[in-house]
Amino acid sequence: PKGGALSLAWPAASAQLSVEQAGTGRPWASVLARAAVPLTEPLVAGYRIVKQVTPVEPRVDGTIHAGDALRVRLEIEAQADMPWVVVDDPVPAGSSHLRGAPVGTNAAPVPTPVGDTGLVPAFVERSFQSYKAYFEDMPAGKTTVEYVIRVNQSGRFLLPPTHVAALYAPETFGEIPNAPVDVVR
Repeated sequence: PKGGALSLAWPAASAQLSVEQAGTGRPWASVLARAAVPLTEPLVAGYRIVKQVTPVEPRVDGTIHAGDALRVRLEIEAQADMPWVVVDDPVPAGSSHLRGAPVGTNAAPVPTPVGDTGLVPAFVERSFQSYKAYFEDMPAGKTTVEYVIRVNQSGRFLLPPTHVAALYAPETFGEIPNAPVDVVR
């Protein structure tokens, strides 16, 4: 009578799920399937994302070394106006966020103005795992988010997908896979 949840394990082969009502009343059921499947191509359900990562001071051989600064640019195309949208972009482990710009480059204001729309995030969370920007309102159309990090550790870093989502409409989101980041000493 008060509702509930039931979790079922994935079947070994293709199977059918049937839900039947026994008794009085007008119940409803929500079915959600989850699987850990690697993202290999962009997923667009309201937001399209294009990501560019460029070294602030590119090296002739194109490599990235520990201590280098990288400028990350996310172009987000929203299909509709939406309140409270989060942009969640992972960073390589051990990276530090730079507010402004490295020596010898043009400083970017903080918080970073976003795109031609003049949007500024209501809140920005810079952690060792990711850069998260929360927008109180994101209009339909293109929005650009930029930030700068310094990679401090060498190694090969496999990153989870970049994710943009409407916080109060989780079915409205976009994801793109991230290429591995190779940092040499």
